[in-house]
Amino acid sequence: MTDERMPIGALFDELAEEYEEVTEDVGWTPWPHVEAAFGEEPLAGRSVLDVGCGTGEVTAWLRGRGAEVTGLDASERMCELAAVRVPEARFIWHDLAQGLPFGSGTFDGVLALGCVEYVEDVEGACAELVRVTRPGGTVLYVVELCEEGLCGGEAREFVLYESWRRYRRTFAEVEAQARLLLAEVRVERVPAYVFDDTGEPVGYARVIGRARG
Repeated sequence: MTDERMPIGALFDELAEEYEEVTEDVGWTPWPHVEAAFGEEPLAGRSVLDVGCGTGEVTAWLRGRGAEVTGLDASERMCELAAVRVPEARFIWHDLAQGLPFGSGTFDGVLALGCVEYVEDVEGACAELVRVTRPGGTVLYVVELCEEGLCGGEAREFVLYESWRRYRRTFAEVEAQARLLLAEVRVERVPAYVFDDTGEPVGYARVIGRARG
């Protein structure tokens, strides 16, 4: 029996040991997004929150640039593996769907890659990312798109692996909210990866901006 309310962390607990192989197989990479948002940012001594940190690849890159990094993931096992990889960072097992367990303006930068689509309240999740960013801080997130020609077409949600749901928005919806939430905002259509069950491409709207004062 499928249960759409099953925590997404359970899926990624199962995938954790082979997660990096899976992402490589489907063509998912965070690096174009991270470089676009933080490649020129002075990160030494800055506090950065990596939401959906997975096994800590991006966390390690941020830490290598001198940032004080907190990683957060809905998968407990992912957090454990990330902590081995980046012992200097702090990791928190927590589901973004429950909001973020931090005060407003806590971080100098916040990023969320490949995780917003697992939160039914997409708009609320994006607003949370901005809420915990200090005024002027950098925010990076991607939202899965529902468009003709992409995996799932125009459906706003679909079932993944029989037990989990992914939630998507139109480009216009993502752009409209981003312009309300952020300053100096850039919203672009970007490729994500090829869905391994169907071979169809997944697409994202990438948002990069500054938190308002």
